[in-house]
Amino acid sequence: MKYAVQFPITGTFKLDIFGYDQTKHESLDLVCSYRIECPEAKANCQPLPDNPDIGWGPGEEAKQVGLVPKTHEGGLIYTNDEGMAEIKFDLSKGDLDLHQSMLTNKNGSPVSLVDYSYTRREGQMVIITIRVPFCGQYALKLFANEQGKEGVPIPNVCNYLIQCDNEKVNNPKYPSLNGGLVGKTANCNKLSVQPLRKSSSFIKTKDSTQTFQLETTPYTKLWAEVDNIYMLQQEASQLISHIQKTDNSQGKTSWQLDVKLPRDGEYAVNVYAENDSEADRLYNVINYLIIAGDVTQLSRSIQQPSKRSINDVVKSTNEQSATILFCETDESDMSLGMEVTRPGYNDGIGFGFLKRLNKEYSEVGLPVVGKYRGTVFIKTGSGSVYKKTVYRLKRDPPQDDDDTLDIEADDIVPEAIDPDESEERRAERKAEKERKHREKKERKRLEKKLRKRLQKSLENDDHYEIQAALEEFENKQLSDETGLKDDARKTIAALLVRDGLTLAMNSRKLKQLDPAIDYAEQVNHRNKLNLQLAMATRIQENLRNIEKLRHDILALDQRTISEIRSYNTPPDAVREVMYATFLMLGNSPAYMTTWKAIQALIGKSGKEGLKRRVGEFRVDNLDIETGVECKKMLTKYSLPVVRDVSSGVAAFYVWAWAWLNTGINKQLVEAEYAKPIEGL
Repeated sequence: MKYAVQFPITGTFKLDIFGYDQTKHESLDLVCSYRIECPEAKANCQPLPDNPDIGWGPGEEAKQVGLVPKTHEGGLIYTNDEGMAEIKFDLSKGDLDLHQSMLTNKNGSPVSLVDYSYTRREGQMVIITIRVPFCGQYALKLFANEQGKEGVPIPNVCNYLIQCDNEKVNNPKYPSLNGGLVGKTANCNKLSVQPLRKSSSFIKTKDSTQTFQLETTPYTKLWAEVDNIYMLQQEASQLISHIQKTDNSQGKTSWQLDVKLPRDGEYAVNVYAENDSEADRLYNVINYLIIAGDVTQLSRSIQQPSKRSINDVVKSTNEQSATILFCETDESDMSLGMEVTRPGYNDGIGFGFLKRLNKEYSEVGLPVVGKYRGTVFIKTGSGSVYKKTVYRLKRDPPQDDDDTLDIEADDIVPEAIDPDESEERRAERKAEKERKHREKKERKRLEKKLRKRLQKSLENDDHYEIQAALEEFENKQLSDETGLKDDARKTIAALLVRDGLTLAMNSRKLKQLDPAIDYAEQVNHRNKLNLQLAMATRIQENLRNIEKLRHDILALDQRTISEIRSYNTPPDAVREVMYATFLMLGNSPAYMTTWKAIQALIGKSGKEGLKRRVGEFRVDNLDIETGVECKKMLTKYSLPVVRDVSSGVAAFYVWAWAWLNTGINKQLVEAEYAKPIEGL
C-alpha cells in the first residue's frame, strides 16, 4: 500500500494511518504515524480528488467482475504531452456489462467532465480513453457488473488518479456518447437489436459517409442521435438518414443508417430503440464513435465548440410518479420521445413507465425512492433525434406518519371515578383529555418531523435549506435540548462565509480576500471551511506576490523603459514579452503588427502610460482566448533567458506570467461551469 501526499504550504505535518482486522475487530485503531517536513510547497497546488471508498488502482473489486489490468497496475497514471491516456484491461469473464467511466476533479463536477473519457470493448479487452481538458489531477472511476444484474446499484470496480503536468494542454471534449460507452449497451440484446456486420463500433475512416446496418423485430423502431462538438444539435441531426426494409419471410426488420461526415473530426452516433408496446419511450442500444480524417490538430484548432442550450429542469416528489411538461402548447405537433434512466443503476426494459396524458404533459413512473433522469428528444422525419429537455427527477421517501410515538404515563393510567360527578361533566373531561392528548401527540410528531428535516438540511450543507428548516422549527417554538438550533445557526454563518470567501477568491483583490480569510477562520464551524481556507490562503500568497511584482514595475525608472523602447531590431524574447504584455492590457493584435507600433505604445505617457496601465490592470478584463494566446507565447522563454536579454523586460515577463497562472486558470474553470448543459 502506498500513500501520496502533496502540500500547498511549507511546514511540519503529521500523517496518522488507521486500520483494523475485519475478522477480529469492528473499530479502527492507530497503526502508525509519520512526521513529514515540507521545506518547499508545491507550485499551484490544488486539492486532490476525493479518495474513493475502494481506493486507487485495480484491486479485488475489479478481479471479481473479471477485469485484469493490462497496461496500468498502479493507481497513478500520467498522461502524455497531449493530456491523453489509454487504459486497457483483459476480460477473464465474458459476461460483463460495462456501464460508465466517470472523470472528476476539484474544479469540475462529473457533469462538466462527462465527455472527456469513453469506454469501449474490443473482443476480450476493455479500453478506456481519456483526454483531460487542462493541466491538473483527475479521478477516473470505472463502473461495471456481471451481465444480467438488474435493479441493483452498479458497483465502482476500479479507480485511477490521472496526472497531467503539461500546462499547455487545452483539449476539447469528445462528442457526447450516451453513458460514455462505445458499443452495445445492456439494452441491445434485451430488445433483440443486432448489428448485421461484425465491424467495430470504434471507426476510423477517410470517407465522407459511414453506413450502419442493424436488425430488429417488426415491433421495434430505431432512432439515431449524431453529435459533433463543433455543430449545433439540430444541425448535426441533419447528417443522418435511415431506410427501413422489412423481411417478412424471417419476421425481421432491417435498418440502414447513413451518416454524412462533412468535415474532419469526431462524431458520436447514439442509437435508440422504441417498442410499439411503450410508445414514445426510448432505450439506448448501441453507440458508435467515428474518427473522420485527420483529428491530430483538433486541440489546437482556433474553431470554438458550438454553444448549445438544452433546458434543464429539477423536480422532486414523494409520489410514485411525476408529471412533466413534455412539450409547449406551440410544439404540440412535434414528434417526441423520452429516455428514462436511474443514474448508477442497470434497470430492465419496462422499469417504471412513460404515459402521455395529453398533447403537452406526460407522466413518468418512479417505482422506487431515488434519482431519475429523463431526456426528451425531438424526432425528425429522417429518423434522427436531438435533445430538447433534461429532467432531473427525484422521488423522496414518504413523509413520516408514524403514530407509535412515546406516550407519557399519565396518558394511559386511568383516573379514579368521582361518584358525585355527573355523566355530562365526566364526558366533557374525557373529551378535553383526549383533545390534549391528540395535541401533545401531534406536537411530538411535528417536532420529530421538523427535527429530522433540520438534521437532513445540515447534512446537505445548503444554507437556504437550513435557514428555512430553522425558521420553521423556531416558529413552532419547539424544545431544543440537543443544541440543534445552535448548530444550525453556526453552520449557516459558516456557509454564508464560505460563499463570501468564494466571491473574495474570485475577485482576485487582496482588500476583499484578507478580511474574508480572517473572518472565515473565526467562524469555521465543524471545520467546514478548511478546504476553502487552504485555497484562499494560496490565492492570497499569489496575489501578494503579484502586488510585489506590480510595485517592481512601477519602480522601474524611465531610463529602463527607454532602453526597452530603444531597440531597433529587438530580440524575439523582448518583442514577444512586450507584445503579450500589451495584449493583456487590451491592445488589439491588428495594431501591433510591427515593432514600431509596440515602441509607440511603450512611449506613451499619462493615462496611456505603460506603468500606469500595469498598475490599474484587472484580470477580469482579460478574455480566455487572449490569456491562452499570451500563455503560449511566454512559455517559449524562461526567466533566465529573458533576464539575460533585459532586466526591464524580465519584470514584465514575471508580472504577466504570475497573472496568467492566477487568473486565466480561474476563468477557464468558470467558462466550463458556464456552458449550457449538453450530453448529460
